[in-house]
Amino acid sequence: MDQGSRGLAGPALLVLAALLGGGVGGCADGVPPEIEGVSLLPDTHDPVGPYAVEALVRDDRGLDQVQLLWCERRVDAPLECKKKVERYVTVVMENLGRDHFRGVIPGQPHGHVVEYYVLAIDTSGNQTAVPPEAPVNEVYDFQIVPF
Repeated sequence: MDQGSRGLAGPALLVLAALLGGGVGGCADGVPPEIEGVSLLPDTHDPVGPYAVEALVRDDRGLDQVQLLWCERRVDAPLECKKKVERYVTVVMENLGRDHFRGVIPGQPHGHVVEYYVLAIDTSGNQTAVPPEAPVNEVYDFQIVPF
């Protein structure tokens, strides 16, 4: 190998590492995904559903998964989902293109409330939830109101 080709090996490897997500020197990605424009579903009389939730989700290095998490409870049990976080159902949101994701919640009975939030996980494992303190302190919700 001549002197010229040895001189290119180091910089070429650094560029390749950066392109493959390792960054220069193998630095991990510390930037979490960004979520905006989450659908704020209004109260409804429709018990059939489905109820579609959409969001714009971006990440500087790539997304692993975008999830819609939801929990159904009776109107008279306001803490039911917060006390039992394991009751949340996870739906993988469909990538519609251009950072636009969509997930659906099936129909729910009259007199019930649906609480929901969106969680994005990037390829480095960084996570972002919207609302930020979901699911314990803050979630979006809507009610299925009887006629």
